[in-house]
Amino acid sequence: MWYAALLGALLQIVGSLVGRALISASIGVVAYKGLDVSIAWAKAQFFTSAAMLPSTAVQVMGLMQVDTAVSMLFAAVSMRLVFKGMTSGVVKSFVLK
Repeated sequence: MWYAALLGALLQIVGSLVGRALISASIGVVAYKGLDVSIAWAKAQFFTSAAMLPSTAVQVMGLMQVDTAVSMLFAAVSMRLVFKGMTSGVVKSFVLK
């Protein structure tokens, strides 16, 4: 029984020491929150602004498939964030100070 208490105390001490060593080496973790919301907002802003253009401009943009290009760009940015480790709108990364 006392083994479990000793193991728990050792794990807590080791975790604290590792954290302090990383801080003293000027290494930290940064978490960026709300990236998925920001991307959705920017995409909505673009399409709302494009809808307010004159009809001829919208037709030319349709012929040039600007909407498809913009959707592809936002998809690429989203996939890049997923590859960097985004889970539920948060990306965590190590940084050097």
